[in-house]
Amino acid sequence: MKFKCNVYLATLYQLLVALILLWLTRFAFYFYNADVTGSLSAGRLTAVALAGLQFDIVAVAYANALFVVMRFLPFGFVMKRWWRRASMVVYGVANSALLLVNIGDIVFFRFNNSHMQFDTFRSFLNADMVGVALSYFGQYWWAFLAIAMIVGVLLLLATRVRIEGMARGAWPRIGLFLLAAGLTFIGMRGTIAGRPIGIDRAGAVVDEPAEINVVLNTPFCIMRSANYSRGMETRVFFSDDELAAIRSSVQQPARPLAADSLRRAVSGKNIMLIILESGGQVWFDSLNIVKGDSVRNLMPFMNSLACKSMALTSTYCTGARTVEGLASIIGGVPTFGPINWMATKYAPLPVDAPARLLASRGFDTRFFIGAKSNSFSLGPLARTMGFAGVTSMAEVDLPASGNSNSWGIYDHVMGRYVAGQLSAMSQPFFAAWLTLDLHSPFDIPDNWDDSGYRPVSDPMERCVEYTDFSLKMFFEEASRQPWFDNTLFVITADHGFRDFITEPKYNGAYIYGHIPFLLYTPDGSLPAGKHAGRPMAQFDIPSTLLWLAGYDEPYVSVGTNWFDDAKPHYGVVMRNDMWYVISERRAMRLPFDASRVDAVFDVINDQELLSPLTDYDADEIDGMLTWFRAFLQDYTSRANGAALSLSK
Repeated sequence: MKFKCNVYLATLYQLLVALILLWLTRFAFYFYNADVTGSLSAGRLTAVALAGLQFDIVAVAYANALFVVMRFLPFGFVMKRWWRRASMVVYGVANSALLLVNIGDIVFFRFNNSHMQFDTFRSFLNADMVGVALSYFGQYWWAFLAIAMIVGVLLLLATRVRIEGMARGAWPRIGLFLLAAGLTFIGMRGTIAGRPIGIDRAGAVVDEPAEINVVLNTPFCIMRSANYSRGMETRVFFSDDELAAIRSSVQQPARPLAADSLRRAVSGKNIMLIILESGGQVWFDSLNIVKGDSVRNLMPFMNSLACKSMALTSTYCTGARTVEGLASIIGGVPTFGPINWMATKYAPLPVDAPARLLASRGFDTRFFIGAKSNSFSLGPLARTMGFAGVTSMAEVDLPASGNSNSWGIYDHVMGRYVAGQLSAMSQPFFAAWLTLDLHSPFDIPDNWDDSGYRPVSDPMERCVEYTDFSLKMFFEEASRQPWFDNTLFVITADHGFRDFITEPKYNGAYIYGHIPFLLYTPDGSLPAGKHAGRPMAQFDIPSTLLWLAGYDEPYVSVGTNWFDDAKPHYGVVMRNDMWYVISERRAMRLPFDASRVDAVFDVINDQELLSPLTDYDADEIDGMLTWFRAFLQDYTSRANGAALSLSK
């Protein structure tokens, strides 16, 4: 039996039918893949499914944009039978495809370890792939049957309405058309203001990474991933046996090392990780490796702290964006190129990150950022890497006036706040704070007293001084807290001094790639001194921190503990779509596919990497090439095989 209504209400009803059916298929996805996504209680499953509605609305809005336009056009022919039938054909095709893809991916998910994305979907449009898909009919007959049944339900329910009438008069029709167009546009964006929601948004609405797969739907992932990174291609250079003989990413931290006395001195301490936005090592006069460089004296406090710290001065960032650096530092998962980890199929993967592993040993964990949590997916990334809580701009109860700018809370305000909040955490704790203000547009607070600063002509340099003073204020506040003397402070940076110094010599991979890495213990547990020989890649930081924290169970990490002198150590920098693998005295440049050695440089005498060597130790370079190719193969195969953790 059919019910009667006007064309506008009929359209809303039919859209609601499509939305509800798409939402319900999420439960089929969960029950079929619960052993992969993790078991959820009924209450938690309901909450996760409801959180997924915003992603379903986006998918339905995209699929039905043409249908809505056809129904809301302010012309009389909309009520003609032929036009209504044509609009229903558009509706049926669009929403059948929506449901087909979402149900089909229930099965395909187990092969791909993530929702299908644009590149994979595009490959299925090939005639050969259609044939391959149909060949699975015998094994997955129930999926084909489910598709037929739910499409049948869609069409049955959608045709239960009889359209009778539309608005009278041109202006009401135009008004309704504009309203429908505006609401559809908002639906496609998923938000009224700000950037359209992307795949990374799912990380902000879940408690565990595995829940991301339940929140998302496949049509949304296909639509959004058309402009997002689809991850990394698996690189294969060796057989499995050859690779196993070269390296293993299963770390055995209980193995005795020469530096075990240092580990015993700090094991069990709190760990406070401070990540400096754009904190290139050139700002640290005492650590600067650039030959003949001037003394800037822009960070006097951090220089003094560096002199009291164990400073590993051959530490290299892998990428050039905060989200890339943060993924390496807190997760040990470097990204190749401008990839946002949370916008790839890898976002739901369990990762043996320090926050997650140390939490299992009783560490209280928290990530602090003065910006909005979802800015560049930094908050969701921190949650995915195991931090129990994320304190962002929204959680800091401070009046906005005078305390924040367009980016977020000023560093001097956030630093004092973080120091106070650490006192509320149970010990031992593992906390991280990402600073904010050493970044364009280089704002400092209005009426900030800079009378004691050096005269500078560049606002960037003023921000360097401001950041230094903010860190000084943080440490002054921290020194008054009961946990201060029992804490290991780790200071590093997300990437180099991007957009800051325009002189060409600072833009090369070697100088740009240098970031600070300081280990400071107020009680002197770690001896102060500079260690310039052994390189450390940014993605080695998690392994190093876990070893210092006393974690002694096996885990997966593609990085290497810097204190392990039995393994090779290299810096890895991606610059201008080229790889640079850096040893103590050589930099090897390779194309993105690592197919060959493009050039070799002497980093001791040619820091700008301008003069490729024609005469070098071929065995040394072959060893570096073998190491890097093994690293690429091991990492990409693990990431694409969902094997970045020993936990199930």
